[in-house]
Amino acid sequence: TGKVVTPGLIDTHSHLGVYPMPGAAAHEDGNEMVGPLQPQAQTADAFWPQDPALMRAAAGGVTAMQVLPGSGNLIGGRAVTVKLRPGLSSRAMHFRGAPDGLKMACGENPKRVYGEKRQAPMTRMGNLALQRAAFLSAKKLEREWQKYAELETKRLTKDAKKRAEYEAKHQERLTQQAYCHDDPSRDRCPAWARDWRDKPLEEPEPSDVIERPARDPGLETLVGAMQG
Repeated sequence: TGKVVTPGLIDTHSHLGVYPMPGAAAHEDGNEMVGPLQPQAQTADAFWPQDPALMRAAAGGVTAMQVLPGSGNLIGGRAVTVKLRPGLSSRAMHFRGAPDGLKMACGENPKRVYGEKRQAPMTRMGNLALQRAAFLSAKKLEREWQKYAELETKRLTKDAKKRAEYEAKHQERLTQQAYCHDDPSRDRCPAWARDWRDKPLEEPEPSDVIERPARDPGLETLVGAMQG
């Protein structure tokens, strides 16, 4: 009686936990502004679950939020979606099944941050040029991993076929040897014996493992974005 129930609010763009209150330099973990492209950074690694602002948000009806990096960079890094429930880490508070997000900015903030340093991007042209180059690099890595996966699948399939052929032949010889054990002269036993002597079975060796492409957490994040 006298109460109002509303659906929980979902904050799709929050910096709580990475810019906690009260604000202090020691707490400012939302912008890795050492270069305009930082897709490898993750708010999950900087999120402070004891930020007093989280309880204030919950008191205001917010039940879940996506915690993003700031907009100082063109690509600021990965975002994590959390449920506003008590937890000792961002992963403990993770909204079950929610994929990570990706923070990108393309406008005044990157121009200001890096333009003041007299480095790219100073313009929206530079913004888009650097973002485009980053995704082209990610596309190259994606193709390298696809090619690796295809070659590795072929290698493993070929190895499995050789192993299956060997096992079948080995079982066949065991059956033949059991048949001829009591009377080596019966039926085809002499011919089989020559085969066992002249064509010994060699257990197949696994083929050489194909070298994997180099890992790159930042480009892998962009590949993930391209793949949805």
